[in-house]
Amino acid sequence: MAESSHATQVHASILNTVDVNVFNDRISSQLPVAKNHPGPKCVAISSNSRPKTIFRPPISAARKSYTVRYKLQVLAYLHQASIPDGTQSANQLRRPTLVETSHQFKIPVPNISRWKLAESKLLTRVGTERRSRIGKRKWPVLEKELYDAFQAHRKQGKIVRRGFFRIKAKLLFQQYHPNEGVFRFSNGWFNGFLNWYNISLRFGTNKATKIPMDLFNTLVNFAQFNRRNSQIREGDIPATIGRYQLRNICNMDQTPLPFEFLSGQTYNLKVFADGRNYVKPLIFYRGKGLGAAVLQEMKEYDPQVVVKFNPTAYANSSNMVEWLQEQLIPILENHPTLLAVDLFSGHRTEDVLNTMKANDITVSVIPAGCTSIVQPLDISINRPFKELLREKIEEGEERMIEREEALVGTGRRLAGSKVGCRRIMTTWAIGEAWEEFCTEWQEVIIRSFTMVGLSLPLDGSHDRSHLSLKGVDMERFMEDIQNWQVGGIENTGDEDNEEIIPEAEDNSEAIDYVVGPLRTEE
Repeated sequence: MAESSHATQVHASILNTVDVNVFNDRISSQLPVAKNHPGPKCVAISSNSRPKTIFRPPISAARKSYTVRYKLQVLAYLHQASIPDGTQSANQLRRPTLVETSHQFKIPVPNISRWKLAESKLLTRVGTERRSRIGKRKWPVLEKELYDAFQAHRKQGKIVRRGFFRIKAKLLFQQYHPNEGVFRFSNGWFNGFLNWYNISLRFGTNKATKIPMDLFNTLVNFAQFNRRNSQIREGDIPATIGRYQLRNICNMDQTPLPFEFLSGQTYNLKVFADGRNYVKPLIFYRGKGLGAAVLQEMKEYDPQVVVKFNPTAYANSSNMVEWLQEQLIPILENHPTLLAVDLFSGHRTEDVLNTMKANDITVSVIPAGCTSIVQPLDISINRPFKELLREKIEEGEERMIEREEALVGTGRRLAGSKVGCRRIMTTWAIGEAWEEFCTEWQEVIIRSFTMVGLSLPLDGSHDRSHLSLKGVDMERFMEDIQNWQVGGIENTGDEDNEEIIPEAEDNSEAIDYVVGPLRTEE
């Protein structure tokens, strides 16, 4: 009985993401119901008759793997959802059948049957599963063992410094690749390894600790570059921050949508130092964006977002140039602009850089490993926005499920494919979430730019009261960035950097490495 009670509680918590009571008129209006086809209409079944069995073609697998939580969500729907029983009485409800559950989630019946048999085991694993990222690395066996050793070290409660990775990697290299010469602990390899296994840097909160000197110098270089390029030039009209108005100091970042059923979709946000919203969010869906159904679907997208299709769901050079010309450049009003971007290659192609240069946009590339320190979107904005977006997405998904349930037994269905309906719903969720965020969190956006120094007066008069970088010796940092005339070489962001990382600060107490969830396959 205890196990049954626990299962019921887990199902109830998971079903909260599936079952809702009300529709949102705005979203519902974007998901029109398909018209009935001409011909004989279905005759209502009397209340004392047994519902007719609807035979549908079996569902073929639409995807290759599912998380434990998603499996339990499907089983929760099978066990606890209530759907119309097909009679004339609106109050007659019943549980869905295995076949109906299969069609609801587009999952083959055999899969659901296996999950049902293994349900007790799934209940013990909820919240613990991680999916491995599939792909190729230069030394996959070495890196996998290095990651396992790192995890074991962290599980024992031990702090992991960079020196741990260097020593362990050298030993594994000698074991697996004895004939390949000397192991090179390079920036390119180590950063790629950390990114591949989603290993995070955690900065100490003790103000006496400092980040490694090589990272400190990189941050100083970045700040000097921004200060030097913000100075008023011949022919410039003096503005709020040197040659830049606050509305012309901005940061851009692209992020995957953090929801399983929306895998293969990303969104691109842009924030401005005055905290106002000038540019629509940019959404990328995976695919070609062709066909009559997709073209019809596009008419239902929220007009407050821009949607692009491409094979990877990440911005490429042509997408970026098109977006710059259509969205960003028109709102700059021919004023000089400072744009901070990360190392993503789509931001730094020749066509993109030429377009920016032609419109007096200075590109400030945030150095590798520094986005969590000096990128406004990362330090203050992405986390609260994702929480808000999650609420909007889940509400939209729940409305879709309830609307589908309401149509069971009526002979009607939602217009278009389920994927298309979700894409429509996602555009409205992102549009609403971003509009709400920019209104309620404007001061947070403004403060994120001052904290990293992008929108502070160039004379340094506000550095001491506003500048704040975690893990950084701020006294020395503020002193060094004043020497912007001789520093600030632009960071090229070479991801194949083979420069050997020095051992001097391998055991810096300012940084240790922590386990993050493994990335899902792209």
